[in-house]
Amino acid sequence: MSVDKKKTPKNKGGRPAYEPNDRHYQIIRALCIFGASHKYIAQYINVSEKTIRKHYRELLDDCMYDRNKEVESSLFYNAVVKKNFHAQKYWLDNHKRDTYNTSSGPTESETTQDIIAAIVDELPD
Repeated sequence: MSVDKKKTPKNKGGRPAYEPNDRHYQIIRALCIFGASHKYIAQYINVSEKTIRKHYRELLDDCMYDRNKEVESSLFYNAVVKKNFHAQKYWLDNHKRDTYNTSSGPTESETTQDIIAAIVDELPD
């Protein structure tokens, strides 16, 4: 009668496999919200960038999306409510590139009314 012996896996060395946890999730989220790079986040929790992307891809994407929406809202607020010329110019440069690019776009001497009139002129009848 033979005894069944389970084979134990050989230790191949190196780091143990990373296990995602709630604490790291909170840290990554906080750092991501404040604009930290993937490299910085990985160094902070002592793992590779690849590990961060592998285990927290959705969180990283969501944070980036939220940050972009926040900046976009702020830019829009500054352009429309506060009538900040530079915010208006940036918005138009990036949303109406054929009309308002850096080579032929509005200059600082043009007023907000001039820019708005140009936009309204392009609206279909």
